[in-house]
Amino acid sequence: MFSGFIFDLDGTLVNSTLNFQEIKRAVGCPSNQDLLSYAEQLEPVNKRKVIQTIEHYELEDAKNSQILPGAKEFLAWLRQLSIPSALVTRNSPKATELKLTQNKLSFDIVLTREDSLPKPAPDALLRILNEWQFTGEQTVYIGDYLYDIQAARNAKMNSYLYAPEIIPQYATMADLTFNCWHDLLERISAN
Repeated sequence: MFSGFIFDLDGTLVNSTLNFQEIKRAVGCPSNQDLLSYAEQLEPVNKRKVIQTIEHYELEDAKNSQILPGAKEFLAWLRQLSIPSALVTRNSPKATELKLTQNKLSFDIVLTREDSLPKPAPDALLRILNEWQFTGEQTVYIGDYLYDIQAARNAKMNSYLYAPEIIPQYATMADLTFNCWHDLLERISAN
């Protein structure tokens, strides 16, 4: 059993309809480049415009977000056992807050892209480990995308991949892949 659990938000705990190719087209980002990395390399005025556009899409997505089946029960189980939980997301603070409020989610620590370098950089995860005084072996990061697994590996932390439909090729990099929150709860609580 882990001492602490850290979660991604979009596609892991709540649904997301963000179309990253559409956002990239809207801001002029090459389709094979990461949006946030693209924004970082721009001149301040252009960077601000791109970030505002990205945030507009995120806020629209947040308005319709819904918690994924079983996620609320999993988080309630952690609270019942007094196991700390944290959230690390590449979302803006406003979009994150809207999604958390709308879905009645709360965490001991919430870090957005404005709090540290975005994933796959391990900075946010390492910051939480430091605050909790846990090691990577005592903690797991749960996400739904390659960046989540890479961030966990970069932080020398356990990684679980939530893949509800198709199991991607990079799933082999995760310590565990699961497709249903109820199943994960059964697996973990049985140990």
